[in-house]
Parts: sequence; C-alpha cells; structure tokens
Amino acid sequence: YAGKQRLLERIEKQRHELNVLKKTNKNQRKSRTRASTEVGDLTFYNTLSSQKVAPAPLAMPGRPGHANNVTDIIRRKLAHKERPSTSAGIFKLQVGSYQRRGEAEKLKVRLAQRGFPAMVEQAMVPDLGLWFRVYTGPYFDLAMANQARRQVQAKMHITGLLLRDKK
Repeated sequence: YAGKQRLLERIEKQRHELNVLKKTNKNQRKSRTRASTEVGDLTFYNTLSSQKVAPAPLAMPGRPGHANNVTDIIRRKLAHKERPSTSAGIFKLQVGSYQRRGEAEKLKVRLAQRGFPAMVEQAMVPDLGLWFRVYTGPYFDLAMANQARRQVQAKMHITGLLLRDKK
C-alpha cells in the first residue's frame, strides 16, 4: 500500500508539472503572437524577391490626376526641404563592387547592422559585364559625405570611394 501511495503522489506531482509547462507554453505562444503583430514576422524579406510589381501608370500633364501624381508630390516636398547651404550636390559613398548580387547584398546587410544606410545598384561595365555596386548615402553636402567615409573606414575597415550622385 505504501508503494502505491508513493506512486500516486509521484503521478500527481508530474501532472502538476505538466500543467505548469502547458501554461508556460501557452504564455510563450501569446507573447510570440504579440511580438509578431507588433514587429511583424519579417517573412517578406524572403518573399519579396519572388514578387512581381507593376509600376503605377504615369499621369500625363493636362490630364486629370496629374497634380496628384506621386512623383510630382515627392518632387514638390523635396524642393521645399531645406538643405545645408554648403551643399555642392548630392554624394554617395561606394563601398564595394561584386560580380554576384548575393555578395553585394551581404555587404549591404553588414552596413545596415552598423548603422549605415546602404543600397545595391547594377552597373554594366564594358568588357567585364554586369556588376553590383554597394553604396551608402545619399549625403547632401561634402562634409557629411566625408564624415561617413571616415566612419565606414573606422567601423568597417573599408576605404570608400566618394562620388557625386547624378540624380
């Protein structure tokens, strides 16, 4: 009888532990659900490259809707935005050039992790083919661009090439 009693107590203890684990698991699921709704699950990074997006039709001058064309609205906002008086143009810093997009994207991610806004652009190089160039920026004056260049050198050990952006 004593062995049976110990066995029943042990079973009851295990049931209690199981209930505690179930509650903990349920709470963890709730917190994961809250976190994914607050931050997002970020799966779009994986699906973005496979999606096809058609550009919006351009509004023609003189036709209805031209004044609300998104590009025109952005241009108007940028025209009114103050830029530093020492601005000599828009600059960007080239920090890498790769034949494979994957390598360029890896550098872009590393730059973003260190706080540098980065982008990858394709460039057709005569006699060499398609290359993927990694840039940081844009910088609206030379002083800002030079400061970013020094920071990239210090944090990433990459000597960037400062370029005046044609845009």
